[in-house]
Amino acid sequence: MGGTTYTITAFADNKLINDTSSYKAMTVNISTSDLPQIQSTSVTFSGSIPTSTGDSIRQKLAKNMGVNPLWLTGQSVTPSTRMLADGTGTTTTTTFAYNVIYDRSKPSYTPSGIIGNLDSATATSELTTLVGTAPTYGATNAVQTGTAPSLTSPSVTTKTDTSVTLSATSSQVGTIYAACSTSSGYTAYSWQVVDGLDGTSSAVPHGSATVATAATAVTLTVSNMSAGRSYSCYLTACNSYPLWSTCSDVTTSTTVTVTTSGSSSTDSSAVVMGTGVLAALFLIFN
Repeated sequence: MGGTTYTITAFADNKLINDTSSYKAMTVNISTSDLPQIQSTSVTFSGSIPTSTGDSIRQKLAKNMGVNPLWLTGQSVTPSTRMLADGTGTTTTTTFAYNVIYDRSKPSYTPSGIIGNLDSATATSELTTLVGTAPTYGATNAVQTGTAPSLTSPSVTTKTDTSVTLSATSSQVGTIYAACSTSSGYTAYSWQVVDGLDGTSSAVPHGSATVATAATAVTLTVSNMSAGRSYSCYLTACNSYPLWSTCSDVTTSTTVTVTTSGSSSTDSSAVVMGTGVLAALFLIFN
């Protein structure tokens, strides 16, 4: 994980000495670099263009930004066809979406600065020659740094016999995930919650919701639960960082406890068993 310090401990074993007390462990601390800044943008062309042109488009954009093409990542070529407003036909456009990451070899460069350095006149001429239609340059999204969001105000809004609806707020655009376990023995890690697992990596009821606006509460529903059971619901917020999302840690403050409505199946079976025993005794003594 970027921007994190790790402690690594190791020792050598020659397989000849059984006395482990003679081993000499070596410990070293290392710190990973912060995740790079990244910014997303796009170029749109009228008509449909082959997806195979994506790499050539990237090469020409990078050249006219004055950067190595490796700094342009996550490219996609997506056609879209829409009905004309007057209903007389359709129109097709193709969008080349990509990300620009921070160039560590040039500390003065930022993603927005790299995009801003684009020689649009030359790029437009070269791209028009390449695909046969002039490009339209899209807006740039906010620069992202890969810093994990914070999750606040987790709560239960409604519950039924088989589901609960939770509410929470994320400091960044992305996704909020929840995984609900009947065992509170082990707190889940954020990656386990994202995968719908509890702290023992067992599959549990889970759900998620998209965060379209930062710092705005969203609701998510967790289904397939059992009636009358107590659950610990672990929540984590993940951002939409294009290279790989980063998620908030799962703590006691991002965990909510809820008991579903209704009676548990365990209680119901006990009642049925008790009724059966009474009926048998009645037949024996009568």
